[in-house]
Amino acid sequence: AGGGRGEGEQRKEAMADERWAVLLAKNTSKKCKKWLDGTLSARHQGTRTRVIVYNDAGSVLEEAHVPANAVCAGGEFTLERYLVQVDAQLSAVVPGATSLCADP
Repeated sequence: AGGGRGEGEQRKEAMADERWAVLLAKNTSKKCKKWLDGTLSARHQGTRTRVIVYNDAGSVLEEAHVPANAVCAGGEFTLERYLVQVDAQLSAVVPGATSLCADP
């Protein structure tokens, strides 16, 4: 019985979230954008990453799938409503996880 429980825990841990500090701007064509602080939760799923973007009050702003290598320090990607610039990783539940970011 204990072996089955350990396998479930390993699967859950392999799908664990990472938390990132991000800057957000409304996705507009304006040259001067107003940037807001936020956070992002990322769950890597093969070649894609499921992201949930939060404002600084903790409210969910948007959920989407992005390429796996988009979520790394210095990364930038566009969602339906927001332009997201990834700043620094706040936490990773899986210690020693391999980064999916390309080397600079």
